Amino acid sequence: AQWPAALMDFGSVVCTKRSPKCVQCPLSQGICRSAFRVKELKNRRREPGRLVGSRFIPNRIFRGKVVELLRDHPQGLTLERIGREVCIDWSRKQQAWLRDILRGLCRDFLIHNRGKKYSFDHRHR
Repeated sequence: AQWPAALMDFGSVVCTKRSPKCVQCPLSQGICRSAFRVKELKNRRREPGRLVGSRFIPNRIFRGKVVELLRDHPQGLTLERIGREVCIDWSRKQQAWLRDILRGLCRDFLIHNRGKKYSFDHRHR
């Protein structure tokens, strides 16, 4: 019963997903395959998004927040109001970034742009 517990400890200390310590690993000489996974992680492209404080938030999270917000406001909202509602650190510096997200949602037929207001496309409910 000690072997499974030892393997779990080994995995949590040496053979971790994000930063395996292959140099310290006694299994790294051809037995362990984590070295191959490390290369995949390093070459993996980061999805678009931005830093909020010190944390990276992907754009898909903001897209979901925008759709959820507009679903509750059938009269539509301005870019400025959407920014204040979905971004805790909203400033005018993020207008171009948010405008790109809104354009993508319009292109995906999830929201409409009517003049200065954006609204949810209720046909996709």
